[in-house]
Amino acid sequence: MTSPLHHAGAVGRTLGRGIPRARWAVVALSLALVFWTGFSAVRSTNFGGYDEWLVVSLTSRGIVGFPYANRPLALAWALPGVLGLPSGLGAYLLAHTAWLFLSGLVVLAIARRLAPGAPRLAALAAAFALTWAPLDAHRLNPLNNLEYSGATLAALLALLLLLEWAAGGRRAFLAGAFLCAFVAARSYEGTMGLLGPGGAVLLLALGEHRRRPAGVVLTAWAGALAGVAAAVALPLVSSPTGSYQLSGLRFSLEPGGVLTRLVQQAGWHLGPLAAAPPLWSGRLVAAAAAMAMALVASPAGEGVPRRRLAWLGVAGLGLGVAAWSPLLLTPATVAPAKMQGLSAPGFGLMLAVGTLLAASLLPGRARLPATLALSCGLVALGTARTLALQREWDERSAFPVQRLLLDRLVSLAPDLREGTLVVLVDADGVFPATFTFRHAVSYLYGGRAAGLVHGGYDFLYPARFDTDGVATLPWPVVREPWREPAHVYGYDALVVVRQAGGELTLERAWPADLPSAPGTAGYAPLARIVRGGRRACIPAE
Repeated sequence: MTSPLHHAGAVGRTLGRGIPRARWAVVALSLALVFWTGFSAVRSTNFGGYDEWLVVSLTSRGIVGFPYANRPLALAWALPGVLGLPSGLGAYLLAHTAWLFLSGLVVLAIARRLAPGAPRLAALAAAFALTWAPLDAHRLNPLNNLEYSGATLAALLALLLLLEWAAGGRRAFLAGAFLCAFVAARSYEGTMGLLGPGGAVLLLALGEHRRRPAGVVLTAWAGALAGVAAAVALPLVSSPTGSYQLSGLRFSLEPGGVLTRLVQQAGWHLGPLAAAPPLWSGRLVAAAAAMAMALVASPAGEGVPRRRLAWLGVAGLGLGVAAWSPLLLTPATVAPAKMQGLSAPGFGLMLAVGTLLAASLLPGRARLPATLALSCGLVALGTARTLALQREWDERSAFPVQRLLLDRLVSLAPDLREGTLVVLVDADGVFPATFTFRHAVSYLYGGRAAGLVHGGYDFLYPARFDTDGVATLPWPVVREPWREPAHVYGYDALVVVRQAGGELTLERAWPADLPSAPGTAGYAPLARIVRGGRRACIPAE
């Protein structure tokens, strides 16, 4: 049996046939520079305020699944981030950056397979896929987006292996495509759009490069995806309590609504192309220069007829729309966030085709300069959008205030005794949800303590004040997988802290605004605090 590395090498040899490897190495390096000039401004501390501490807590304990969402592999992509703990969160950002960049290289390979005679089309498609997600701020949130960037990479690898098999490659390519598709869908079920209709679009787009009959490859891929879809859907529809997706997304198959959402998403993805040109800066000049280097390093190739090129542009549009298809069925996703990372590969191919078609209308000698001007301008605009989104994150990230609160908590309680519950009365809404604060506290104190936000959003972790203490009742679906059993904390195991006006204080006596019971007489927070021993470590950027 041959290894996956052997098959990866076979793909590389196929795509690079007749072209010096050194040139493709320069193209890959140039694409890395194109991407890095903008994405290097992204911070690991772009926090939305909800899921980030959950991700840190779970991955630090080796937990990779979201059982309530039926995503058993979601956080496997975030595990490299643990290598940077406890000192900082930068390793999460590096992993996220790696998945995005590798996705761009897979787009390069897919475009090479679709049009072997147009190497520059591949370089353009990869560059645009890497830089053009103009309104997707979620893409710049590493801790919250790792599962999406990793799943997208797996889905694109599945499509590349599928194309290789359809073009005459060994059956092992089809097996590899199925394996990658399974990993992608079990990480994030939203990739089924890329895998299903997206795969069909690319198989048809192969055209004369397809060595196996269209009916055979489409039937085989449909059969493979049926198994993947069953693994995704059956737990959702068979759950006696309903599913996170079906209850939260409110699916609607009304054609007018689906079409409206499609038009909105297309407008968000392509509308910024008509924006005013950005003010040039050092980063934008560097991005444009790297794009020019990638294009010049790409062999000219023998060219592709305009009709074939136009068909590939339609295929790119189809791939982009296919990526949205599962999410267009719900009005809950009417926003560009989490959407443009999925559609960027398809629209990257479409924009690459559009660039080459526009340049082809000019006389021969003017085509390369026109292609350079258009591509460099588009990459600069995409980089400018990334920088603008990061400036927005600099203003609204929840990390500074959350970290400050946690830092003050550690100052009040350097360590806590096993089985302590920290109750936060948060007048400023720094931690809007209990699950966020619970996992932040659990991570800081090595699992010896948990957190509760009084009056906060109780998603996953409802709680109630009883006569004998506070009963925390995690959803049954997460209790065993996350090792979070239901538990009653006696009032003598509680530490109540109050956040107001930017200050955190310890409530030494039972607060009048919390539910009172006979057991509250035993409230003794100082007895739960350990001083002079180990001190909790809060990750920095």
